[in-house]
Amino acid sequence: MESFSMHRLGVFFAFGALILTACGDDGTATDTGTAPGDTGTGDSTVPTDSGTPADTGPADTGTPPPCDATPLPSLATQPVAAPATLDRPLYVAPAPGNSDTLWVVQRGGQIVLVRGDAIVGTYLDVSDRIGTSTDRGEERGLLGLAFHPDYASNGRFFIYYTSDESPMKDVVAEYGVSGDADVANNAEVRRLVAIDDSQGNHNGGMLAFGPDGFLYVGVGDEGGGCDNHGDPGNGQSLDTLFGKILRLDVDNMAGDFVAAGNPFESGGGLPQIWSYGLRNPWRFSIDQTNGDMYIGDVGQNEIEEISIDPGTSTGGENFGWRFFEADRQSSVSGCDDTGADTITHHEPAVVIQQDSDTELLRGSCSITGGYVYRGSAIPDLQGQYLFGDWCSRDVASLRYCEGAVASTERAMDLTSVAGGLASFGQDQAGELYLVFLGDSEIHKIVAAP
Repeated sequence: MESFSMHRLGVFFAFGALILTACGDDGTATDTGTAPGDTGTGDSTVPTDSGTPADTGPADTGTPPPCDATPLPSLATQPVAAPATLDRPLYVAPAPGNSDTLWVVQRGGQIVLVRGDAIVGTYLDVSDRIGTSTDRGEERGLLGLAFHPDYASNGRFFIYYTSDESPMKDVVAEYGVSGDADVANNAEVRRLVAIDDSQGNHNGGMLAFGPDGFLYVGVGDEGGGCDNHGDPGNGQSLDTLFGKILRLDVDNMAGDFVAAGNPFESGGGLPQIWSYGLRNPWRFSIDQTNGDMYIGDVGQNEIEEISIDPGTSTGGENFGWRFFEADRQSSVSGCDDTGADTITHHEPAVVIQQDSDTELLRGSCSITGGYVYRGSAIPDLQGQYLFGDWCSRDVASLRYCEGAVASTERAMDLTSVAGGLASFGQDQAGELYLVFLGDSEIHKIVAAP
């Protein structure tokens, strides 16, 4: 295949021409090579509908707000689902074309449907193939979910889980909805990625479609501490999928799901890789209005970070791990940073000192990336990116525009809502949610009354 470069928005316009014809085999990408609670120490049948393709996220709300330090509006939260009805929720997502239902990912292997603030059923249960335990600090399980942009017409969706196989695998697999729009077929359609994983932490787990129609996948560095996986570590090695953001064409079964235009498509590294040098990109999101990717990368012993990969990127960014922990060489955490002077380091947008009572996120230990608000219910929140932390009870915001961070602020109204913030969520209208694994609660962010 001819090599060429496109950024996330540019590919969107040419995406239809780039899909390759599928062949008989499933083309699984293989590689033999602590999000929530990570201390850093180491040690198908289509549902009945109109068939109209749906967007992957909220509609473009028009002209973005100015690049200024506009303060956050007054905010509040509303609980989603009755108390004690959710079991270790890790993520919440909408399906394209459906505005009244939330799909809630539970770590034990279930995806349940919440409608009208009540659980109305189980959409998918893959608990029989999940490798996990009952420990809240455990990082394995059902970790991510993304719906195909044309889910309303093709019923395809994708999950990220750690398997109960020996050795354990980090798996990205395709599933499909059944004839009942509220129930998925339990059989795995195919595996897009299956990575042998010798350790139980730093599994990544985030899946998200970009406006280019490609599936982005966050994979951790395999685990342990300091990425001690040979020289130069998994994060820096381009011969492993660990410590990377992958960019996949879910229709390119004949070509190991490699997306056209990936930076190593023609050699120099594994062709599924989009960016590298990540420790555990537990939660990232893509702003559907401009393609900017916001990555929450969990730190080792000292620093948490939010990095931004702009929508104009052609891929290949090196976020620095294991040579760098955020903006500092990783020797600050006792790691081997030999070789730090040999790389081009993509600097983080925001750094948070762990376990500090003066930072944006007080008492931080494990960053939780969020979303840029693109809803309509809170106009003064438009364009603000919200993020948090597993240990801290705080939520913070940043506004990024014209290639720089214009402002940051602690969202005091969202402090101490609940414990163990594992994820944020975004519904079809662009409204945002807080997902608390620690207290098994989900709360919607709303304007203060």
